[in-house]
Amino acid sequence: MVNLATQTLSPQTKEQGFLKVFKKVTRLISMVLDHQQVMDTIVSSLPDLLDIDACTIRLLDAGTNTFVLGAAHGLSLEYLSRKSIDTEETMEMIKSGYPVAKVDLDEDPTYQDRDAAAKEGIKSVLTLPILFQDSIIGIMRLLTKSQRLFTAEEISFSMALAEQVGVAISNGRMFKEMENQVDFMNEVQKISRMVNSTLDMDSVLNTIVQRVPVSMDAKGCTLRLFNSLTNQLELVASYGVSEKYLRQSNIEDEKNVTMVLSGEPVAIYDVASDDRVLNKKNMMEEGINSLLAVPIKVGKEIIGVLRIFSEKHHSFTSTEVNFAVTVAEAGGTAIQNARMYQKINLLFNQIEENERFLSDILDCIRP
Repeated sequence: MVNLATQTLSPQTKEQGFLKVFKKVTRLISMVLDHQQVMDTIVSSLPDLLDIDACTIRLLDAGTNTFVLGAAHGLSLEYLSRKSIDTEETMEMIKSGYPVAKVDLDEDPTYQDRDAAAKEGIKSVLTLPILFQDSIIGIMRLLTKSQRLFTAEEISFSMALAEQVGVAISNGRMFKEMENQVDFMNEVQKISRMVNSTLDMDSVLNTIVQRVPVSMDAKGCTLRLFNSLTNQLELVASYGVSEKYLRQSNIEDEKNVTMVLSGEPVAIYDVASDDRVLNKKNMMEEGINSLLAVPIKVGKEIIGVLRIFSEKHHSFTSTEVNFAVTVAEAGGTAIQNARMYQKINLLFNQIEENERFLSDILDCIRP
């Protein structure tokens, strides 16, 4: 292990130590392609390599313009679950691309999370922007439980590491996107064939809610359609979620649903902190951490909402969103066809009933 905290090393020895760590990190992140694996690898490896106690990576959620937890090592869930990350001044500097180093967090009266830091034993932290192509995509934080004054050399080196992390995360995302595009294209064709091969409404609905979460490696799915009489969304099919959750889940006032009903998909990384989620407690108890909601359309008319739930914190990619939207559109057409079939079937049954009724009357009045 290379101890970067040692201040008595010669400049040449320090540079050699930095280079050794940089090579190790680069090799580690080049061995994995999934961006979640990249983050997990980084946060679990850096504490030993940099002689720190903990490391976290948070990704920028474009929907809320906040940093949501992507991976962490060496910290309690209670500490990670706090609402604020740092002071507004620090976060603004990070968003502008500058690193921020702080010491004696547990004694700093201006630090809003001083009590949480003291309870966790955190004394020093170096917060670094994760950049890709000059745009910030996240932050990386290096934390110590002993007083650590990060030198200019260490900060510069850590910035270079964070830049490599940004490249690795972005490359992992792109690889996953390319892989998913092929898989999702095939899956869309399969689901479309399945829902259009039957006019039975239950078969159509169950195919959608069962196939979508399996295809997206998600926990479960719900499908709600507008009731033409009440003009309210009614649950018509679900998969992977408990009856208790379904009973307690009232989505009429959910902001994410309201947004979907305007025609746009909504992807939420962290349901526990996102203002677009009202029933946070029910979702947390169900083990739901991320969700994707998309409209079910027939032409331009929105007839329902499809919501996909993930147990893991998951940043839904554009490919995943497009897949869900495409399946929802195909499902909307199939649902409309099944409804038309039900109406036609009902009409035929009524005609047959009327014919029998008329036949009985004629039989009665014939001499």
